[in-house]
Amino acid sequence: MLNNIDTNISQYAIIFVILSYINHKSYDIVENLLIKKSNKYKTLSENRKLYVQKNFVKSGFIFIFSIYATYALYLPIVYNKWDNFTLHILGLFYSINDIVSLIKVKKLPFTTKLHHIAVTILSLQNIFNDYSKFTFWRALIVYTLLSAYSFSVNMFLAYRIISSEKDKLRNYMCLFAFWTYILCFTFNWIYQLYIASIMFITNQITYIYCLYFLLTLVLCYDDLILINFLYKNAYIEDIKKNRLKNN
Repeated sequence: MLNNIDTNISQYAIIFVILSYINHKSYDIVENLLIKKSNKYKTLSENRKLYVQKNFVKSGFIFIFSIYATYALYLPIVYNKWDNFTLHILGLFYSINDIVSLIKVKKLPFTTKLHHIAVTILSLQNIFNDYSKFTFWRALIVYTLLSAYSFSVNMFLAYRIISSEKDKLRNYMCLFAFWTYILCFTFNWIYQLYIASIMFITNQITYIYCLYFLLTLVLCYDDLILINFLYKNAYIEDIKKNRLKNN
């Protein structure tokens, strides 16, 4: 396995650089489009603009990722044939958004920074994982794929800033993002706890697994904060608006 890593490390490095450059340049493309299409965007602070760019770029990247990953994971899931190189590349592809945004967006919320740092650490570890044999690290692949299916959340996070509260599309996007996130989060943690139970029953709990589980709890904490935020935007705000109308 280590020999394979040594052989592929230069390929991983090249792919990482290419993906980083594409992701970085995507910020410029998004900004040029928003300057032309959104007057509200022009009034935002520079950091707020970067936050909007970051979420539009991430939404697009993980949407593409989700299509490729679904195809790439068909063989592992259906036929139990796990190709290490493909899974290592998938990890780089997914994490590149978080790595670039950590560098470009200076004033990220604290829990978001923790989320991005956890993803970065897990993506680096992913390169050294051997998926050909059963390992708890397979749960990381499932976590990544299900997280990618909720790409609509990042789309909403960006769109809400450049749209008005009366925008119906904004409300529909929030509802769709909320329920998509809930479903992905639920299925994800069912699988994570299933793997945890296997590790416990077979007495395979190790320090490395505990570290992995701790990092996923960091992701979980940020996910719960975001779910609560989406719920408030999707339902609580509507209730307040209806009360104001009735009064």
